[in-house]
Amino acid sequence: MKLQGHPPKVLSIGLDGGTFCLIDPWVKAGYLPNIARLLEQGTRASLHSVILPFTPQAWGSFMTGMNPGNHGVFGFKEMIKGKYSFQFVNNKSIKSKTFWKVLSEQGKKVILINIPMTYPPEAVNGVLIGGMDAPGVDSDFTYPPRIKQEIFNVVKDYIIHLHVGAGYLDTDKKRRKAVTELLYMAECREKLVLHFMKKYPWDFLAVNFSAIDQVQHHFWQYMDDEESEFHDAILKVYRRVDEQDMQLLNGQHYNIYHVRPWCRSLIPLCHLY
Repeated sequence: MKLQGHPPKVLSIGLDGGTFCLIDPWVKAGYLPNIARLLEQGTRASLHSVILPFTPQAWGSFMTGMNPGNHGVFGFKEMIKGKYSFQFVNNKSIKSKTFWKVLSEQGKKVILINIPMTYPPEAVNGVLIGGMDAPGVDSDFTYPPRIKQEIFNVVKDYIIHLHVGAGYLDTDKKRRKAVTELLYMAECREKLVLHFMKKYPWDFLAVNFSAIDQVQHHFWQYMDDEESEFHDAILKVYRRVDEQDMQLLNGQHYNIYHVRPWCRSLIPLCHLY
């Protein structure tokens, strides 16, 4: 639907790992007012993911519209050609054209921020800031390359992805630090998105908030223990991301809101005027 006086835009917000089994009761309790508005005004659906439902192949299908058999990614690692050893997959492992590459070829402006499987960054008609597969902020994780310095001008200590390995959070001190850093990572992402969406022209903008997925991996076990100081860690991150939705959508004219987790596609769609 085209808005009179406004060129059509599509905004895709990824709540990585987002699940309705938490969203629905928290919306009902009034904890997520902005997601509630989207659900009320839009359409929701639960879709089948890829098999196996892991991050690389799921996001590979999101960005290409192809199943793993066509885009070529089946997990976090792949065999090195001619050797009996493995390497981590990244954007070079994707064998199919991404839809933002198609948009770029059609002259549409795109901005992509923290989408998994986007390192090394491909050339697009706009801005691409790599996601979790980037080695770190010292790598060339942006297109065009000059954007990297602009990121640090906006967020001095920008975090691409908070790598918290299994078994690392073995003390309360480490757990407190992880929750604080996940909330801060989400805050940094919001600042960056607001900067780029206001400064640069765009027809399609996609951002992934990965803090939800990470906090669920490490703090789900505490949710039912009300005596634990970490029982609301996941809710804190959801509420922070809900606040970010308000900042990104406030007063703007977008066509689609898209929630894209790693295990299932949970998609509120609505026209925001």
